[in-house]
Amino acid sequence: MDETLNPYADLEDADLPTLLEHAWELRQEKKALEADIERVNQALTTRLGQQRSFATDELTVKVVRQKPRLKVKTAEQVPEQFLSLQPDKKRLQAHFAETGEIVQGTSLSTPSSYLVVRQKRD
Repeated sequence: MDETLNPYADLEDADLPTLLEHAWELRQEKKALEADIERVNQALTTRLGQQRSFATDELTVKVVRQKPRLKVKTAEQVPEQFLSLQPDKKRLQAHFAETGEIVQGTSLSTPSSYLVVRQKRD
């Protein structure tokens, strides 16, 4: 990258206080951007309503709804058939999917949704 265009070109020669200050500023910018992204994502989700996706000429957005997942709360309470050295989460999840039973020592997570925004390829 051309150093005249790279705002970080001088970081190799920067002293620790300068680097620390710069890292702090970037973290603050990141927090602000993440908050803005969350607000925009909430607005997109609200405007989409029951729609699962929307597209323009350049971009697409899709709501991905996650299924509930079992979480192991107390490994000691999980029946032996679902244990290895640690609780076998795949077997627990398969058992839940098949029977709907929430095995002792586990709990059901709250399903969530997230947005996927992509630029269309030519």
